[in-house]
Amino acid sequence: MNDITPTQVAVWFWRWFWIGVCAIALLAAVTLGLWRAHWWFFAQGQQMRYNGIVHSQQYHDSHVALMQQHISNISGLATDRATVAATSYEQVVLRAQQMNEIQSLCQESTAFFPNGTPADAQLEVVIQANCIAGAPTPQPPLADPVPPGEQ
Repeated sequence: MNDITPTQVAVWFWRWFWIGVCAIALLAAVTLGLWRAHWWFFAQGQQMRYNGIVHSQQYHDSHVALMQQHISNISGLATDRATVAATSYEQVVLRAQQMNEIQSLCQESTAFFPNGTPADAQLEVVIQANCIAGAPTPQPPLADPVPPGEQ
């Protein structure tokens, strides 16, 4: 018969005791590691969101600056047209350049502001007055009226 002796019980207890202690220590290490990994990934996600916001703002600012540059170019061309004789060929060329700038402004505003509402108030007024669905209006206010002899 196989009797269980106190020595066998003690050996069995201490063997499983240390296995249990090691298992709990391993479980605690894995839990701590995963908890730390969670916060590391959380911080990485926050950093990515921050970078996305910063880059989005830089992208927005560069497009707004480009559209304001178009408006400035249009005004400069209008000033040039005012100094040239109304019936000269240069007047036709300057008007074509002016209309090209307006066309570029309208296309970029439609691509950048698909719902048609830029945040910049001045830009919004200019775009709404001069553009319809990404194309210049028939007589955009930014372009000077067509001088006689150009029609």
